[in-house]
Formats: sequence, C-alpha cells, structure tokens
Amino acid sequence: MSGKRPAALPPGPAANAPQPVQEVKRDPLVRLLRFLAKLIIYHLMWRFVRAAGLWAARRMWRHRDLHAPWWTACGLYLYVAIADVTGIPWWVNAMWTTASTALVHLALRRHHVLPVSVTAVTAVTATAGVWILLASVIGVLHVAAYSGWALGVLALAIAWGFSTDARKWRSVRLRVRVLAKTLPIVLAELGFAGVVVAGRISVSGTGRVEIPLRLPVNVTRVKLDKPAARTEIESGMHWPAGSIREVIQDPKHTSSARVLLIWHEGKIEARTVKFAPPKVPSSILEAAWVGVDDDGRDVYIAQYLPKHGMTRGVYAGEPGSAKSNLQRLIAWMRAHCEDVLLWIIDLKNDGLTYAPLLPRLDRPIATTWEAATRILEDAAAAIPLRGRQLRPEDNQLFPVSSKRPAILIIGDEIAELLGKKAANARPIEAARKVGSQGRALGIGWETASQYLSQSSMDPDLLPFCNRRYSGRVAKQSDAQHVLKNWNRLDTTLLPTGVFYCQQSGSSATTLLYTPEVTDEMLAEAAVKTAHVAAKLEESTAAGLPHYPDRWADLPDHLLRFCTKEQEALVYQARARRKAAGLQKAAGGAKVAAAGDAPLRLVVSERVEVPDDLESLLSQIGDDHLRALVKVHLSPGEITTRDSNAAVAPHRRRAWASLRRGVWRKRGLLEQPAHGKWRRAVGKTDLIYGALEAEEDIRAGRTDGGEGPHTDPLDTSAYLDIRPDSLSPHREDSQIGPQRGSGPGGGGPAPPDLGDHTQ
Repeated sequence: MSGKRPAALPPGPAANAPQPVQEVKRDPLVRLLRFLAKLIIYHLMWRFVRAAGLWAARRMWRHRDLHAPWWTACGLYLYVAIADVTGIPWWVNAMWTTASTALVHLALRRHHVLPVSVTAVTAVTATAGVWILLASVIGVLHVAAYSGWALGVLALAIAWGFSTDARKWRSVRLRVRVLAKTLPIVLAELGFAGVVVAGRISVSGTGRVEIPLRLPVNVTRVKLDKPAARTEIESGMHWPAGSIREVIQDPKHTSSARVLLIWHEGKIEARTVKFAPPKVPSSILEAAWVGVDDDGRDVYIAQYLPKHGMTRGVYAGEPGSAKSNLQRLIAWMRAHCEDVLLWIIDLKNDGLTYAPLLPRLDRPIATTWEAATRILEDAAAAIPLRGRQLRPEDNQLFPVSSKRPAILIIGDEIAELLGKKAANARPIEAARKVGSQGRALGIGWETASQYLSQSSMDPDLLPFCNRRYSGRVAKQSDAQHVLKNWNRLDTTLLPTGVFYCQQSGSSATTLLYTPEVTDEMLAEAAVKTAHVAAKLEESTAAGLPHYPDRWADLPDHLLRFCTKEQEALVYQARARRKAAGLQKAAGGAKVAAAGDAPLRLVVSERVEVPDDLESLLSQIGDDHLRALVKVHLSPGEITTRDSNAAVAPHRRRAWASLRRGVWRKRGLLEQPAHGKWRRAVGKTDLIYGALEAEEDIRAGRTDGGEGPHTDPLDTSAYLDIRPDSLSPHREDSQIGPQRGSGPGGGGPAPPDLGDHTQ
C-alpha cells in the first residue's frame, strides 16, 4: 500500500442551496406564433400612433394660422439654444434681428396681409429680437431667459387667439381654402363652364379676398360683373348678398382673360377710422390724406397734379352720409398749406359747419345766394387776371406758391345754387368759366349736394369734376349722375362715413372710410396755421369786383368766431358798402326828379304759377302741350277728364293719353287710382321732363329712348321745339293739326289708347 493519501472529494451541496433551473426548450411552432403576435401588436400600435400623429398634424396644419405664433416662438427658442452651444456672437444676432424687424415693417406696409396693425406686428418683432439678444448674452437656461420667453408666448397666445379681428380673419382664410374646388363647379352650373382658378387666392388683413380666374372663350369679364351674375354666384356659393365687390382686370397680366374676382366676407360695415394722418401736407402740391380703403391702406386726394393743375371733386349722398365731414377733413388738411386760399360756401348750416376755421380764412363764409355768387364771380374774374401773369417758361400753367396761392372753393349743398332756374344765371355763368378755364390757373372746387339730378344741378358742370364720390343715397338710381356703372353698386347700403370713389377716365370704384372731424380740431388748426395763411396777390385782388368789400358778407352770428382784426374788417366793409349804397340811391333820386313824366307803380299778382315757371312755360312752342303741362302743375290729384279738357277740342284724348303714359314711365306723374293723376316731381322738373319726353315722342321713342314705338301717330306734325322755334310769337312755331293727318284731316286718325297705363 502506497503512502499517498487519496484526493479529497468535492464538497457536497448544502441542504438549503438553490437548485439550478433547467431551461425548457419550447416548441418552434409556439415561438413562431409568439413572434407573429408581437409583430402584429407592434404594427397595430405603430399604425395607431402614426394615424394619431397624422391626424394631429393635419388638424394643426389646417389651423396653422392659429398655431403659427407659438410655432415661431418655439423655433426662436431652439435657435437661441443652438447659438448658445455653437457660440454665435451676440452682435450677429443683433444685426439680423434688426434687419428682420425692418423687413417685416416694410413688407406689411406694402402688403397688408394680417388683421392687426403694422405697428403692433413691428413691436412684437422688435420685442422678440430684444429677447434673442438678451438670451444670447446671459444664456438660454438662465431663469430670466426662459421665464421671459414663457410670459411672452402666453401673452401672444391670448392676444392672437381671442382677438375678434384675428378670429374673423382666420375664419375667412379657412373658408378660402375650399374656394379653388367649389367656385369652378358653381360657375359651370351657372353657364360659365371653363372658368378656373388660375393662381393663389390672397386674403388681406381686412378680409378682402382676391380670386384670380382664367376665362374661356365664351366668357368675358363684363358677363361676370353683371348684377344678375353676381347675385347667382353669391347664391350658389352661399355667400352674403353684396359680398362680391367687383370683377376687375388682373393687374399682373395683360390678357383680358385673366381677371380678379374681389370678394369680401359680409356686407360693407362701418369702421372706426382713427384720425392719424401719416403726413400733414404743407403745400397744395402734396396729396391730402382722407381715410383708408377697404384693405386698410391710406387714401389720398391729389387736388393739384403736375402738368395739369387743379382738380375738382363732387360729392353726393343723403342727409347723414357724412359729406360735410369729408369736406371738413379736406379743409383741415388744406389749412396747413401755406399756398392755398380757402373760399367756403355753406348754404346748409349758415356757415356753422366751417365757422371754427374762420380765423384761417381770408374771406368770410358765404351763407346766402348773393354771397356765394360773389365768390364764384371773383373766381371767374381772377382767371384773365392770372392769365396775364403767365410767362413763357410757365408753359400755360400758373406757378402756385405762397406769394401766388391756389384758390380752393369748398361748397356745401350748392346744387340749388347751380340749378337750371332763371335765378341761377349768374352763378352758372361764373361756375362754367371756373370749371373750364380755372384748372391751369390754380382754381379748383370741392362741391357737395344731397341729391344730384338732371334738373337739380346744371349738367354742364358735372363733366368738369375729375373726382366723384357717392355716399349713402335713398335710391340706387340717385347715384347715376355721380358714378359710372352705378347699377352695379348698391349705394343704399353704405354706412355713415363710407363713400364710393371714382377717378376721371376710369370706372374702377374704391371704398373710402373716413375719420370724424370735430369743431375742436378745426379751431385748433385755425389757431396753429393763422401765421401761414396766404394772401391773394395784389395784381389779382385789385381786379376782382367783390374782393375789397368781401367781409361785409359775414353774418352777425359768425362774428364770435372771428379774430379782432377780422371783426374790424367786417365793420369797415359794411360802412363802405352802406356809403356806396346811399350814394347810388341819391344819384337815382336826382335823375328821377329831373324827369317830367310821372312815375306809376303797377302791381300784379298771379296765384296759379310763380313767375319763373311762367317764363319756363313760355318756352314751350305748342300751346296744347303747354296747357297740358300747366294743368298738371296744380297741387293734388287731376282727373283724366280735366287733363283731356285742357287740350280739347283741338287735340283728341289719345294725344294727351300718350303723353301722360310717357310721363308716368319717366316718374314725372303717378297714378294713385284709375282715372286720377298726381305730380310726382317738382314743378320745374315736370316742365323740363315734359320737354325731353316730347323730343323722344317726336323721334318715335315713347319708351324712353330704348326703341321705336308702333304708334301710327305722326308726332312730327304736332311738335316743333327746335331752339329757333321756341318763341310763341312766330307764326311758324304755332303748331296745330296739319292737313291730311290727325282729326279733321284725310289721313288716319290716331288710335284711342285710353288711360289704362297702370
């Protein structure tokens, strides 16, 4: 037996030691099924997450106009964090933030695409630039940096999310996105197949939408712009009535097939325009600010054009449409010009409308017909006097300066002064001369009236007006003497202080929203600008007939608005005029005393028709037509029997019935009941309307000029109202039944039309 000891056995396991778990091998089929189950679950979860993410992204992209501010804020915070890590110098951030603020301001001034003011957006951009500069200096993780960012984002979210104008703007932007698909379908259903949206639809900050369209061969801009087509498009698109403003030529294209459909959400509503002119003009050569347009852009009036001279404007609108307020705004602007004389006519409010501006004026406010006529006559007399001052280098254009100022006549409610009556001969003659010759000599006007019609204002004066403005009117047809294409514009729905504007030579219409001008503003402007008030040059003032004693026309109730110097001029002018009147009366008395023939005063009274109407009636050469007109001048209702009796027995009732029917179609008469007639217009309007209707009847246009009638009556045998045959004393102007036609002749008798003209 060897001496080696046997090897020790390994220790046995402890009684409480854990036993190793033997891995149980699973069946490969089970493992495959488990893998497939996990794959299905992961795929379903990914699809759900992806769908939810896409849904959220689409919703956020659809409402990107709402989320854009805080997206931009998060992007700025991320940029500052990257700049902090990369070590971009702070002066680089200062440079590009300053440049960005300037670019944003200039872009928004040119394209007003946001529903907030340009100043507010510029202020927000500048504040963001200051925060970027601060965060780049102190660090993006500094408590002041991230707390300032959080407060700014919260304030911006509240202001942008709950602003009424911003909410309307976002709603319009949301609706516009479906127009590109819906509008061509609606137009095709209305008979305008082939019209397509040819570009990006733009929305301004005020909700004005410009839809670019490309027209096919059989569709023109005029067809789309007709009132009936507008109404059908608005109904088909479920738009409010009157929301289509106009259809114009696309300024970006020369092709007539490219047009812009201008649509605005809702009707025209009144706006509160703040009186904040960007610049107050110091010369007539600078345009005057008068408000904003439909897009919120500033609107200016150029009352003096280079190489043209003074322009003229006419304003119409019913009472309360703020015509006088717009003229007061023009007067306030021109009061700050040192090369303008303001000659004001106020026949509506006895001069109180412009009385606070009296210390700035060089002649009193005309409140009577005589004083207004003297202003127009002085302006007409200044034309040849200024024409003598022209030099060859002036090129037939009077050089306006502070020593030789322009003359701006502002007339309020002067349509009656410039009418067609015999009493209007003096002012009409002077106004025609000023309108036709005063442009190049620095004389212009701004006239306003409630209603402009063919008889209320001489039609020869309207063509002289380069600019035309129409406020709210009672009837849509009341704007026909002011605006072109007036039937496409519903001027009856304009709010107070809103006007349609048109320039000479163009039918394009612009909306004008005007601010309010108070008496305090006029008085303050008069005090501030009294030292820059211009004076008429002596060479012209010496030749004006009414200029030396002009202050005598100031009424007593306006003396409290004058300065002490002006009050002294008033009493001096009154004394001179009174002395001149006494001297004239004394000279006339001496002449009367020297005569041997006694003087006799004859007084006659006519109750039926005033004298001026008698002179107008005498211009009608046909005695029977004059009698028919005269009987319908009576107040109250006239029966058909009385009307026929006025022309009997030389005219049959068919002759009178034809004229009554034409007068009724033209609005001169109205028929309240069968067999009864009543005058619907003024007496003067009836006389002029009857003369114009007689010309159409003579020419065979009894329907008002739209086509010939089929009446066999030869009216040329009964009418002769040529200018050389208006005198009732000429034998050849006395018109009666001719041989061979009419009653008693051999020709066919006129038909019995009756009085069924309802």
